[in-house]
Amino acid sequence: MKTDDKNSGKVLGLTLCIFVISALLFTGCATGNLISFSENTFFDSSKYTNIRELGPVQGESSQTMVLYLFPRYLPASTTDAVQDALSQYDNTVFLANVAIENRNKVYVGYSQVCTLVTATAYTADRVEK
Repeated sequence: MKTDDKNSGKVLGLTLCIFVISALLFTGCATGNLISFSENTFFDSSKYTNIRELGPVQGESSQTMVLYLFPRYLPASTTDAVQDALSQYDNTVFLANVAIENRNKVYVGYSQVCTLVTATAYTADRVEK
């Protein structure tokens, strides 16, 4: 009978070890994709006059990872974070002094992968041609 107890203990230990290794591998895959991309970085000032500063803005895009492994909602996006920053003031034409950060926020039972954009918003009058 003692042999069966030893074998069941070994099987349980091996199963637990495989589970922990799998969880660590999946966590590495789920949290290792922090990439920032901004599609437009040029502003043609010849098309605008009376450029005015509106103030500092901050935009954020996040994805929640349930149990640190399972994604909920769409992935964090730099484009969405920039659009969030642009929407802070009415009539924002462009952003300057842009800083982009990727953050992992860890909580009990879940985590968030976030892209944070900090910038200064400007407005201007469009030149009619």
